[in-house]
Amino acid sequence: MKEYPVTFNELIGLGGVGIIATIIFSVGGTCLSTWWQLKQQFDFTMDVDKAKAEYWHGVMDIALPLGCALIGIGIIIVCLGGAVVANILRDTDHEA
Repeated sequence: MKEYPVTFNELIGLGGVGIIATIIFSVGGTCLSTWWQLKQQFDFTMDVDKAKAEYWHGVMDIALPLGCALIGIGIIIVCLGGAVVANILRDTDHEA
């Protein structure tokens, strides 16, 4: 097994990227799930109080774009983490 030098800061950075990406994907997925559940409820419910319907439609108007934005940010963070790994690989000698 070969060993390659990885600094403490690189390890902390990669771990932080993973934790942040996981949290962002989780919250983004929850937003999208909330939007989908509300959409289904409104599709199958005939009689809804107008004030409640307006409130929940407002939640839907926020949940969909917020969820999509968070998923996009999560993808960017994962790509940045991959760039850090690529830099580590480039800066170290990897002979077969």
